[in-house]
Amino acid sequence: MTVEAPRPLVAGQPLIYIINVFDINGNLNQAVINSRVAENK
Repeated sequence: MTVEAPRPLVAGQPLIYIINVFDINGNLNQAVINSRVAENK
């Protein structure tokens, strides 16, 4: 996944993605993903 940020990110900085998905019946599913910024090679 590629994300554009309003400020420069530092390698190793923690990121938390919160993803909300609604299905056709209106049910909400939420996923929380903990990640870190990778070094730019």
